[in-house]
Amino acid sequence: MSDNTPTLNETLRDRILSEREKGNIVFWGLPGELMSAKIDDFVKQPAEGILYDLNRLEEICLTFLQDPKWVNDFAVALTIRKLKDELAATTQTIERQLSELRKPGHIWVPLADLEKIARGPLMPLPDPEAHSWRTYGLRAHGGLSNCMRIASEMLAAAKEGKE
Repeated sequence: MSDNTPTLNETLRDRILSEREKGNIVFWGLPGELMSAKIDDFVKQPAEGILYDLNRLEEICLTFLQDPKWVNDFAVALTIRKLKDELAATTQTIERQLSELRKPGHIWVPLADLEKIARGPLMPLPDPEAHSWRTYGLRAHGGLSNCMRIASEMLAAAKEGKE
């Protein structure tokens, strides 16, 4: 007769996979205590907080030199820091472009037209009262070449008096 009781590792695996389906991550918190957090909230932390919670700060990785896994753990730490830096720089660029978009004297495209141009959900506007953006502001969104082509066609049609 075989025992179908799951092992501790199988139970842990099942919990981690179940939490992933819910949009959560599972990690070791206090010694011996599993923690879970919404991934969307977890990644909003600074790199230092993410690495601390995952026990992957560079100085911690360097204490495990006897385990070859430290090399990848160290690389993960550097990668998370780099990605967070790039995200911050991109956010700054987008914020700068959005502030430029609000300056008068430029071509404006109604928000409804931008949705057609972008062919997908738009990044939230920083000001819920805003109703339009300048066409070159589409650089803040993916698919710039398609957006610019369609915007050019719309402008040409507007000059000809077409809708």
